[in-house]
Parts: sequence; C-alpha cells; structure tokens
Amino acid sequence: MSLSDAISSATASFNPSALASTFAPAAATGALSFLGSKLASVAGPGALGTLGAGMAPGNALAGIQARSDPLLSFCWYAQLPTITPNPTSSSSVNQNSGSILGGIQAAASSIAGNLVSSLASTMGGSVFASGSAVSLPWYYVEEATLPFRNFSAKSIFREGRDRHYVDKYSIDNLTLHFYMDSSNTALQYLQAWQNAMISPFAANSAATSGGGFGRPSQYKQPIYIYILDVTKSQMAIIEYTECWPTNLSSLQLDSGSSTRLVAQVPFSVGDVFINIVGVAQSLVNGVLANPSQFKNLLSAAGSKVMGNAASSVSSSIGSMI
Repeated sequence: MSLSDAISSATASFNPSALASTFAPAAATGALSFLGSKLASVAGPGALGTLGAGMAPGNALAGIQARSDPLLSFCWYAQLPTITPNPTSSSSVNQNSGSILGGIQAAASSIAGNLVSSLASTMGGSVFASGSAVSLPWYYVEEATLPFRNFSAKSIFREGRDRHYVDKYSIDNLTLHFYMDSSNTALQYLQAWQNAMISPFAANSAATSGGGFGRPSQYKQPIYIYILDVTKSQMAIIEYTECWPTNLSSLQLDSGSSTRLVAQVPFSVGDVFINIVGVAQSLVNGVLANPSQFKNLLSAAGSKVMGNAASSVSSSIGSMI
C-alpha cells in the first residue's frame, strides 16, 4: 500500500465522535467533529510526490544508500564546432574603384594607409588568416562554467495581491578555459573563430581593411558539453546554440612565478537544451543481479528480430516472383 492510500484509508476510517466520547470531554466534541469534517476537504499544493517506498521518511542513512553514485565535476568533456574563416578578404573593400567616387575614396585610403603604415610596427601585425576549416580536440578545454535559463517574472495585480507569471528567459555567457601550449593550437582556433566574425587585417592596413564582419551563420555555432558518470558513460548532453566568443580574457604575465597561461573565453549563448541520455539505475542493478537472465533475454530478442527480418525478406522475394 502506498502512502497516499494509507492516508486516504486512515482519513475514511476516522470517527471524530467516537474519539471525542472516549478521550475528550464534552466541550471538545464539537471541535473534533469539525476537524474530522474538514480533513477530506483540505486543499493540497497539487500532486504530491512519493516519499520513497520501503523506507521511513527522515532516515538519512537509508536515503543516502538508496541514491545512485554522484556525478563528479571532472567527468565531462566539450565538443567544439569546426570553424570556417570569413571568406571576405581585403581585396573586396573598395568595390567602387572603377567610378569617380571610387577613385577619390581609393586615393584617400591610400594616403591614410601610408600614414598608418609609417606609424605602425614593421611587422604590421601577425595575423592568422588560414582559409581552411579549423577544429580543436576536446582535451584542450580544461574548465567550463555552464549557465542555464534565467526566467524573469511578470506580476499582475489580481484579487488583492500580485500574481507572478513567467515573462521571458535569458542565458548568461558560457565560459570555457582553454589549455595554451607551445604549438598555439588553442590560440589559433580562437583566432580562426574571430576571423569568422570579422575579416583579419594587419596593423598597417587597419584604416582600409577593417570592418569586414562575417555572416551570423558562420560564427554562431553550437557547443556541446557531455556529462559523464564514474564509468565514463554519458549521462546528459548540454547543448548551447548560437555561440560565439565575445572576447579573450586578459592574460596575466609576471616575473615572480611560473604559472601556466590559460585562455578564459566567455561565449554569447542563444539558448540551452538539456538532453538526458543515461540508463536507468534500476535496469543496471537488474542486469548486475541476474546476468544470465539478461543474456537469455538478449538471445530471445535477437532470435525474434532475425526471424522477423527473414520473414520480411521472404515475403518481399515472393511478391517479386
């Protein structure tokens, strides 16, 4: 019998008049009768959840033993998108060079470019502008701060008080920490993503080549975070859509320590989705408790599937003849 059935049975069999005549004086008979009449009409806060079968509520040790293994903070990995840089190049900036207005603009740009070149560094800026797609392995993402939906409330005054309803939701930035090594793997990946947002240009051509922003379909990409259990099985997949890096956080350089550099990058997020993919713990416990029975079930299921497949193939061949 469940807890709700037990409560219903106890409420139905409760006789306030008999209780009052046995344990209470005559003055309390009316109060107990009123209480008994109101027990069945008390409005609850909706459908109540079960307290757990087979254990007394409040038994902390039994509750701990009934729970599955915890999810740990280091059991996860990130899957980053493959980035294709912005195809827009500096050669497409002056598209009206054939007209009179285009010639004037080209001349002005040339004068400004020469002035900037004389003030800029001799290197002109080291720009990573690879035209090929760039990927980053999962093991370069060391830490992650996962945001979820923030719901704001809309209040409506009704029946003497404010009633609160959900209005809209937003998602904070997703922050990832990248391992920076001597091959510049993570830094080149982040720069390629930035090149998809804005066309790369050097310091000595900033006056003529800046402002070539890319299309949102190129730089707004999904990021997946996989949550694992202690056996490395996937428990949940957190999907962030429409992501793009807002900036590369400041790098702290010093002379008194040997701390390694870590690139902290916040990503703007469009939305977040949680996909639960874990196997029920009850199924795992059943398999571990009866491995031979589970093997027999698999064999029977496989035989049935193969039999159905053979029947389908035979019927198909028969219809063709």
